[in-house]
Amino acid sequence: MENNNKNNFQNSQKNKENRIKEIIKEILGNKDSILETSSFSETVYSLNKFETLVKDFEKYDRRKYESEETKKRFIDKRNPEKNRITAYLLELMKNKITFFENELNIASTIQNKLMPQNIPNIEGYDIHALYSPSREVGGDYYDFYIANDGNIYFLISDVSGKGLPSSLTVASMKAYITAQIEENKPIIKIIKNLNNFLNETLISDKFVTMFIGKLDPIGSSISYINAGHNPPIILKNGNEMVELTEGGTILGMFKDLSFDTGSIQFSEDDILALYTDGITEAFNSSKEMFSKDRLKHFIKTEYNKSLKDIAESIFNEVKLFCGENTPQDDITLLFIRKKNLNEHK
Repeated sequence: MENNNKNNFQNSQKNKENRIKEIIKEILGNKDSILETSSFSETVYSLNKFETLVKDFEKYDRRKYESEETKKRFIDKRNPEKNRITAYLLELMKNKITFFENELNIASTIQNKLMPQNIPNIEGYDIHALYSPSREVGGDYYDFYIANDGNIYFLISDVSGKGLPSSLTVASMKAYITAQIEENKPIIKIIKNLNNFLNETLISDKFVTMFIGKLDPIGSSISYINAGHNPPIILKNGNEMVELTEGGTILGMFKDLSFDTGSIQFSEDDILALYTDGITEAFNSSKEMFSKDRLKHFIKTEYNKSLKDIAESIFNEVKLFCGENTPQDDITLLFIRKKNLNEHK
């Protein structure tokens, strides 16, 4: 019986020692991948994982139960490398997190300055926009341009990736599109030229989705091109929903692409809703997406409210849907409504 207890104890200690060796091996083996993380969330995840490993080590390390005298006797002989690596990695990763936080602050500043500071006041139309950046600042962007002929150009886009690179891409796009509109280029030419520009300037695996429209306020017509973006929705008569899908594929991946131009008539009380995937692809704790169907439902049920109230209602509903799951992407909404002139007399 005594021998069995002794063997069990020895096996238990051996298992603990093997587990310690496994943990140290995992720490050393993950060192490079931990330090090569390329985003804020990956770095935070790696840091949390690393600190868990360290705690796991301490859990299996029986030395913490030894007397102070015993610890002092063997302090120079026991795992000095583990202690050094632990301190070294934790310091490097905390510095890296600080670096990412500084970069994200810069990206956020740039992104906010690029967004329109004022919504254009167009007779006969209501316009409202809502933009909420995620923690890491994605590549959402919307804008308005009033052309010399009185037509209104409007767009919404999403640059792949996050942080400073996406913000800089948005800045270059804004400058390029502004120049194209000032030269009175039609939207088909703007999109084709922008695609080739992005193809030459973007990193190989990056791309942009975009919806660009031109509103003729007098004729109440919209011509548009959807370049791989979430299809905007027009709610007509408070009931019928039409998705604007004409256009082509994403921008920047391939050169000299062809695009189609769509058009639609804008009637009184019609609402045009443009959005990014930060809404439809927001997840809750059950890994369920908010979805386009939910978005359509809330646009329809909130139809009689002001555009500002509709946007805020949808935004709050997304947050409620996500619960403790903080949205991981920017949220952008852009609404245009043609006023009912009889109601405003």
